[in-house]
Formats: sequence, C-alpha cells, structure tokens
Amino acid sequence: MLRGCFDLAVDVAVKTSFSTARPDEDLSEAACRLDDDGIIVVVDDGMRFKGVVTAESIARNAVCKGGESLKVKDIMNPDYITIKPGANLDRTLVLMMIYNVKAVPVVDDEGVVVGVLTLPRIAKALHEEVDVEEIPSAG
Repeated sequence: MLRGCFDLAVDVAVKTSFSTARPDEDLSEAACRLDDDGIIVVVDDGMRFKGVVTAESIARNAVCKGGESLKVKDIMNPDYITIKPGANLDRTLVLMMIYNVKAVPVVDDEGVVVGVLTLPRIAKALHEEVDVEEIPSAG
C-alpha cells in the first residue's frame, strides 16, 4: 500500500559524507572539493553551521569577479535553510521546492552539521520505500 509520502524522517536519506569549508578559506581551494551535490557546507572548527556555498554561486562569482581572490565568506549564504535530524521528509521536500534548492544541511540542536540531504538521496530512499507498482500510471 502506498503510504502518505511517506511518514518518513529525513534520516533515511541523509548523506553523512559531504564537502565542507571554513569561512576564511580561499574560495579556489574550497571549490576543488565541490562534489556532485553542488553544495559546500561552511563550518567552523567545531563543525557548527556558518553557511553554504553552491556551485552556482561559485560560477557566478568566478565570472563576475574576474579572477579576484575571494574567500569562502565573501560568497557564502549564511541564511541558507537547514533542517533538523528527524524532520519530516514531506515538509522538507516542500521547503526545498519553495527555496529552490537541491541540497540542504542537516544541523543538530547544537548547530553542528551532521549531514546533507539531497534530492538524489531522497529519490533513492523513496524508491526503496514505495512499491512503484502501486503508483497509477498516466497511460
């Protein structure tokens, strides 16, 4: 039976290995660690969330700043959305659509980044949870 999307917590899809950078790090060095998720989580020495740098912001600033030496803090978004471990997957998907993001950091009550939730990881988790035979086809 197809459950509501699913009464799942985001924990089923959280990626615990992800790219990080420090605010004072050279952007060119951090950009080299960008993975397929298209996001670098900016953290302090205690892994506490400081912001996010996306592949799009790196590309935009590389073109607009014309090779100027930039630090991660110069282009990071400190107001990027985050979620808590155990958050509802349905609500998180809606939040990701509203903010038009492909990945979101998972941050615990102490502000420590414990993972990243990405659309491909969500799709994989849902595929494992949902019997696709039960989904009505359009044709």
